[in-house]
Amino acid sequence: MILIEQKGLSLVLSKFSDGTQKVEIQGEPLDETGRFGLDLKELEHLTITWRFENESEILTLLYVVNWFRDHHSQLKISLNLPYVPYARMDRVEEKSDVFTLKYFTNLINSMNFESVFILDPHSRVSAALIDRVIVEEPIDYITSAIEKILRDNRGTKLTVLFPDRGSYERYLSPKLRERFEALGVNQFLYGEKVRDWKTSNIQNFSINTRGLCEIGNVLIIDDIITTGGTIEECVKALDDINATGKVYIYATFLEKGAFNNPKFQWVLDQCENVITTSALPLGEYENHPKLISETVY
Repeated sequence: MILIEQKGLSLVLSKFSDGTQKVEIQGEPLDETGRFGLDLKELEHLTITWRFENESEILTLLYVVNWFRDHHSQLKISLNLPYVPYARMDRVEEKSDVFTLKYFTNLINSMNFESVFILDPHSRVSAALIDRVIVEEPIDYITSAIEKILRDNRGTKLTVLFPDRGSYERYLSPKLRERFEALGVNQFLYGEKVRDWKTSNIQNFSINTRGLCEIGNVLIIDDIITTGGTIEECVKALDDINATGKVYIYATFLEKGAFNNPKFQWVLDQCENVITTSALPLGEYENHPKLISETVY
C-alpha cells in the first residue's frame, strides 16, 4: 500500500485491460480547469509511506517518485518504509543464492530519497545497504505492550522471553532496558535454537534459564511472525520449565499469511494476546479478538 502523506494529494490505482497499472495522482479539490488545487511548486518536502503488501508495489513507488521528480525537480522526498522486505535474504550461502536484499535496496537507493525511515529491521544489513537511512527502534510499541499487560495483571510479575540470544542483545538496548526497569520488569530469558538454513525449520529449541527466579506471566518479544513456528517453540519450552502464567506475544511485524498456518493458530489458542503494529496490512484479520495493533506513524 503506497500512501502520499500530503493533504490535498491522493494516489488512485487501477488496471488497464492488459493488466498493467494505471497510476493517477490527484489533487483535491480540482479546479474548473481540471488542474490540481494545490500548486506542487509550493511543496518543499514530501513523505511517501509504503506499507508492504506485495513486491509489485515497488513499481508503483517508482512511478510515483518519478512523476514528482518530473513535475518538481527540486522537491525533497522521504520514504517511510516500516517493514523492509527481503531482510531474511541478507547474505548468500551458495553461488545459486540471489542476494535479493542487496538488489532491492539498490532500487530504493536509485530513487534518491532525502531519507528512508525503517522500523525494527530484521537484519542490520538492511540498514547498512540503504542510503540516508533512519532506523526507528520499537521502544514505544514494546513499552505500550508492557503497560497494557501490567494494567491487566496488577501485582503479577512479568518475565520477558526473547527467542534467541541475538534478539536478547538487540532489544535490550540501554534505552529499552531503562524503560523495562522503570516499569519494574527485570527478568529476561532467551531461547537457544538450531535452525536449518535451507528450510528455515527449527531443529532444536530450549530456554536458557540462567539466573531464573519466579516467572509469573511471560511476554515473548520478537521482530516478526511469519508462520508462528518460533513462537510455538517458545510456548512449548515454557512448559518444560514449568511456567504456568499467562503468555503474551509482541511482534513488530505480523504477516497476514501466519493466520493460515496451524502453528500460529495453535499459538493463538495458547496466548492471551498478540500485540503488533500496523506496519503490515492484515486485511480481514485486523479485528481478530486476540490481536492488538499499535498504529505506526
